[in-house]
Amino acid sequence: METEVSALKALKLASLVTISTLTLMLVSVLAVSARPATSGALRSVGAAAAQAFSATRPAAENGVGAAATGFLPTIQITIGSPVRLLDKLQLTGDVTIACGPFISLDFSFASYQLSEASGHTVSHAFGSIPALICDGAPHTFAASLVGQDVPFRPGTGVAQVFANACGLTPNFTSACVSGNATSEVAIKK
Repeated sequence: METEVSALKALKLASLVTISTLTLMLVSVLAVSARPATSGALRSVGAAAAQAFSATRPAAENGVGAAATGFLPTIQITIGSPVRLLDKLQLTGDVTIACGPFISLDFSFASYQLSEASGHTVSHAFGSIPALICDGAPHTFAASLVGQDVPFRPGTGVAQVFANACGLTPNFTSACVSGNATSEVAIKK
């Protein structure tokens, strides 16, 4: 794990140096392009650069995979069973979430909903996970659920989890991903 962290730091540093160098070059090109004598030559260089960039674009659109294109996969969610009944309106359930990888997160959240048929009515409980770990690996979170109406009892219910995350990807683009899962779960004391 430490080698991954140091490799990521080295990648960040190399990217920072590259971006700084490109920024200086761009400012220099803009300064030179303000002169009428050099603007024609710069137009031809710009056209060649645009053509080279568009030639590499189809590889990203041919389904080569998330790592090759910088696109992130959807959030993967696995709902754990059983959900533990702490009292008639308070429960706790585990959910495993894999998202990212992101270099930094701007926003992440998961909501958990549990429903259980109880005679002629339905019990509902809601909970949330306010921050996710989006490093590409699965992480298990415990969600505290609070019943809203009819008390829960041991039995079977349906759990739904929705998750969203936005941040900076390893190729330094901003992206948002989401995912959801629905599963039948046991409700036990």
